[in-house]
Amino acid sequence: MSVFKQPLWPRFLPTAWVVSCATLGPVGRIRKAPGTWGSVAGLLYFTTLFAGRVGDVGLILFSVAGAYFSVAICGEAEFRLGERDPGKVVLDEFVAMPLCFIGWTQ
Repeated sequence: MSVFKQPLWPRFLPTAWVVSCATLGPVGRIRKAPGTWGSVAGLLYFTTLFAGRVGDVGLILFSVAGAYFSVAICGEAEFRLGERDPGKVVLDEFVAMPLCFIGWTQ
């Protein structure tokens, strides 16, 4: 039994939008190592938006908001796809990547 309950708000979003967000569009549909490509996209996200621009506190705040969004969207996509932890859902890898660089923002 899970202690965590899925948020209600993603249920009202269109399936195509939820799945597209969770897979980062075509990134999650890459046949070989989609999670790795999701991490590469997250690395590009970090270097273009955060590296040298925000401090650790800003990075943590953006990451917490991103993690909340990611958990909600990925959980809903898992439900709508009818699969447990589908490989094509890579939003979680994308969002987690900037957290690897806390302490290295300057």
